[in-house]
Amino acid sequence: MMQIQEQRNGNLLITGMDPEMSAFMKDMIVSLLDVDDDNPEYPEFDEWSELVPMTRINEVIPTTYIRSGVYKIYHNNHVIYIGETRCDGTVVSRKGMWSRRSDFRSTVQSNGKVKNPYGNAVKFLELYGKEELYNVSHAFHYVHPKYCKEAELQLLKEYHAQHDTLPALQSEIDYKRVG
Repeated sequence: MMQIQEQRNGNLLITGMDPEMSAFMKDMIVSLLDVDDDNPEYPEFDEWSELVPMTRINEVIPTTYIRSGVYKIYHNNHVIYIGETRCDGTVVSRKGMWSRRSDFRSTVQSNGKVKNPYGNAVKFLELYGKEELYNVSHAFHYVHPKYCKEAELQLLKEYHAQHDTLPALQSEIDYKRVG
């Protein structure tokens, strides 16, 4: 049974459709309401942000960081984690890639004693220690939410092919994903 739900951000969520009905509904909406068919392209990974050091705080957050995408965490300019977030900044409390950076920072600064410790940050504490937080930086790359998981996996596979291992903070699940 199909259900439609209006969300707080103004979006409509329709669930319970088979693929044929979904395609039909999309075509109807596009033709009746004269809207753009949002069919984003898969990203090219040629325009990463600059490295944003953990020492950068209390500054205006660039809007491109408050979006969905993939990101890399660096320690002393070496990649130690590759991750993604599909949160596109429409949820007020979750500011996309920047929120992942904040989760990492708060977990490390508290020595893992936050309500929901961030797994890669706990591993960072084990491998490097809290005092090394200031040698950490992040790079961000916008990716449409539709492609975030796929893009993350592509980056992990490329890293693995080049280094014959994954970045230090990746989990065992990531090793299984890259095959």
